[in-house]
Amino acid sequence: MTLERKGVITVNIANMYRNANVKSEVVSQAIIGTTCTVKLNKRGWYNIQLPDTYLGWIPAEAVRLCKAGSSICVPWSCGHNHQSLCKH
Repeated sequence: MTLERKGVITVNIANMYRNANVKSEVVSQAIIGTTCTVKLNKRGWYNIQLPDTYLGWIPAEAVRLCKAGSSICVPWSCGHNHQSLCKH
């Protein structure tokens, strides 16, 4: 399903795969807090594009989708700009 939404990486380091499969070739990595464009959704996987234009598939649980029209998108559920401000 086509999305074209902004997202942010929520895990320390996430492998990006050529296909939506962990046995597929790793094409890049994304680090926590990196914003991305989520292009497609396929059975628990997102096809994303990073600011440096790298494309790849990443498990959906490693990405938080931003609210439509939001200019701020952070990886933590509390909405703060820094994890230390959150009471998890």
